[in-house]
Amino acid sequence: MLIATLVSTISEYSSSNAFERLRAQSESAKCRVRREGSVAEIPTTEVVLGDIVILGAGERVYADMRLVSGEITVDESALTGETIEIKKCPYTKSEAKRDSTALKGALVLSGTAECEIIAVGENTYYGTVAKELTEATRPSPLKHRLTRLAKQISALGYIFALLIALAYLFNAFFIDSKMVWDSVLLKLKDIKFVLSSLLSALTLAVSIIVVAVPEGLPMMITVVLCSNMKKMTNDGVVVRKLVGIETSGSLNLLFTDKTGTLTEGKLRARAVHLADGNSFSSLKDMEKHLKYKKYLTLCAGYCNSASYDGRRALGADATDRAIREFVKNDLPEATVKSTEPFDSTRKYMSAIVTIDGEECELIKGAPEKIIDKCTSYLNINADICPLKSKEGILKILKELTSASYRAVALAMRLRDEIILIGIISIRDKIRREVPDAIREVTTAGVGVIMITGDNKDTAEAIAKECGIISTHTKRTLVLTGDMLSKMSDTEIASSLPNLAVIARALPTDKSRLVRIAQAQGLVVGMTGDGINDASSLKSADVGFAMGSGTDVAKEASDIVITDNSFSSIVKAILYGRTIFESIRKFIVFQLTMNLGAVGISLIGPFIGVESPVTVSQMLWVNIIMDTLGALAFASEPAEREFMRQKPKSRDEQIISRPMLSQIISTGCYILALCVWFLKSDSSAMLLRRADEKYLMSAFFCMFIFVGIFVCFTSRTPRVNLLSHLGQNRSFIFIMLLISVTQMGFVYFGGELFRAVPLKLHDLVTVILISFSVVIFDFLRKLFFSKIRRARLIKQHHHE
Repeated sequence: MLIATLVSTISEYSSSNAFERLRAQSESAKCRVRREGSVAEIPTTEVVLGDIVILGAGERVYADMRLVSGEITVDESALTGETIEIKKCPYTKSEAKRDSTALKGALVLSGTAECEIIAVGENTYYGTVAKELTEATRPSPLKHRLTRLAKQISALGYIFALLIALAYLFNAFFIDSKMVWDSVLLKLKDIKFVLSSLLSALTLAVSIIVVAVPEGLPMMITVVLCSNMKKMTNDGVVVRKLVGIETSGSLNLLFTDKTGTLTEGKLRARAVHLADGNSFSSLKDMEKHLKYKKYLTLCAGYCNSASYDGRRALGADATDRAIREFVKNDLPEATVKSTEPFDSTRKYMSAIVTIDGEECELIKGAPEKIIDKCTSYLNINADICPLKSKEGILKILKELTSASYRAVALAMRLRDEIILIGIISIRDKIRREVPDAIREVTTAGVGVIMITGDNKDTAEAIAKECGIISTHTKRTLVLTGDMLSKMSDTEIASSLPNLAVIARALPTDKSRLVRIAQAQGLVVGMTGDGINDASSLKSADVGFAMGSGTDVAKEASDIVITDNSFSSIVKAILYGRTIFESIRKFIVFQLTMNLGAVGISLIGPFIGVESPVTVSQMLWVNIIMDTLGALAFASEPAEREFMRQKPKSRDEQIISRPMLSQIISTGCYILALCVWFLKSDSSAMLLRRADEKYLMSAFFCMFIFVGIFVCFTSRTPRVNLLSHLGQNRSFIFIMLLISVTQMGFVYFGGELFRAVPLKLHDLVTVILISFSVVIFDFLRKLFFSKIRRARLIKQHHHE
């Protein structure tokens, strides 16, 4: 127990260090603060209420603060989920108090301002959300299964302990007395003998409980989780909560973000589409149409919150940056009089500029809002033409969204006439590895549902390109946030098996979907990066936070995907399944040996062997089965075949029918082998000695080597026991360590281990007898393999 606790503690400590290092990176940021008339740079964690700090473009807001002077535009998508610019100015100039307050977690896109700190730490809005995440969540599938298993094994252990204690007392009082009642009465009257017998029976019962109850299982689980956590860290995955790895392997349903997870997270403008059917993929293509280029770059460059530094676009949101990188600084001379930032209600941005002595209003935003208002369009020669029919441009728009492009309309108001300049198609490229990763996850039986803010057509096209919507997944249903809000929980639950995409989703949709899915008994995963995602990340069985996400999202999650890649989630599922299989292998080994050890201890007194295994020998057996066995199975390799298995139900028993069959059959064989060894004349002949002490020493050696060979038969369902053995070097080392230690006990253990040295040929004989358990396992696997093959053939013929 001391070894198990020590190993568990060290492993848990090392696992927490990885996340602490990640968090330390975010806490190392510095800020500019005005104190005592001068500006100083201090760590963001040292600002206090009343401090006057200076914020500039590109900085993260690190506390709740109110603007004192200057103006800034911020992106609050981390808090609200809406990627829009919000203008902040001092309270005296703003229409609402909220417009003068910058909340912790927001990103400054442009401008400079001096602000007064009004809340820090847990008193900020950010901190309030973090405090709400301290609510308890439901137990993990592994904890749920282990709780039941522990109760079952413990009950069996107590029952066997009682039976063995009674068997020992029955042997001491009745069998040793030749069933003569007078002799029994004499022993019962001998208080010293009664107390001695009761003490011996109690000692034996306690040792049986120690052997039967798998106190090494918690250590094994911790070690196997930590072992796989280190492998995942090397693959760009930081594990915050160890149990989150195993839960990943039990996932039935995964809700995933699109941007940055399925896609590269960088929008690029691909082309400009005109209402007359023409299109340009770059400014170079417009060299013969300079007049049209002038108006396009005028609107794309000046009706835009991003700036261009000669290498890349800065500030604003991803859409504005993509458009600004398309036109770069190739802009006509113009004077900006005023701008109206993008508004989620109007869904467009506008700017009033003067060019060539003429004033016009530039408009950029959602095509569905702008096209309806347009009465004319610019053709390829920049002639203003009447827009008699909008079917052509709407068809272009439909084709773009169907091909997973985001569309942004550009227009200008000139002499009270709104003229459509064109539509810019923008796309976030699908990560190269995503389609294969989606296929691998769905083959593993995990349903994938994409949640995005894109419109329905674009979202559906992206889902098809990723493979989320396909004949393979059998998921075709696409819903919008509005449609979802009108559906009851029961309707949503019934649609989950066919649901593929939630478009125009709101942050609250995520928490609702997690709750409904869990109510159906599903093990649910959720990805997210914003403060608004924290609640759903916390309530999901496994929360995957993106490495580029907020600290609150990371704190709420179980696993942090540092490279933001969906393929890393696939690795988490694989490692999770590997862990569960490793736990199952260990349990098969332990319960098989338990059955043999407890069984021979129970039967021994009835066959004339008072203590087949002494208390000290039983404790050595227990160390092998619990501590060393746990360490041996903890480093089992991740096998790709695990991804072809169906997810395990939350309520599925850890011990499956094939496992139970293996435990009972092999355990009974070990028991029969022990009885044969102890009572058969042939075993004594093989050892060429009839001395009881020598025989019991040989039996002790045989039992340990049987345990070593059972380790090999338990670690793989294959006939080839050496399969993937080279990938688990610790297993080989531990088996050698047990063998060498056992030799030490046999040759030098003396009275403590009831051992006498064995002759070389007897030692070889004992090892060969022990090896028979491998031959038995080989025949057992062949037998059940034929049965399974016959069932499959029968099922195939039936279909």
